[in-house]
Amino acid sequence: MAPIMWRLALMGVTYVAGAMIYLHKAPERFFPGKFDLHFNSHVIWHFFVLAAALVHYYNHFFMYEYRTQHNTCPVVPNHVPDDIFVSVDRMAHHM
Repeated sequence: MAPIMWRLALMGVTYVAGAMIYLHKAPERFFPGKFDLHFNSHVIWHFFVLAAALVHYYNHFFMYEYRTQHNTCPVVPNHVPDDIFVSVDRMAHHM
């Protein structure tokens, strides 16, 4: 598994967890009237979205650091053919 994949999975799980809490109205459904203003599902959803955005932000730093140290992409290492730029130039001339 690529070194970045578990970080991307963490970001996805964080987004989905926040969406599930908001979808099911978790605290206010179990305790009616107690979470009308503070710590309701919408506030908790915002917390999870912020956490996922921070994970996304730090993933970019990890990918940049990995790429500069290893001279390769952490997701798809060295699978780009050498003649891809020639192919792109040919496509540009045909348009």
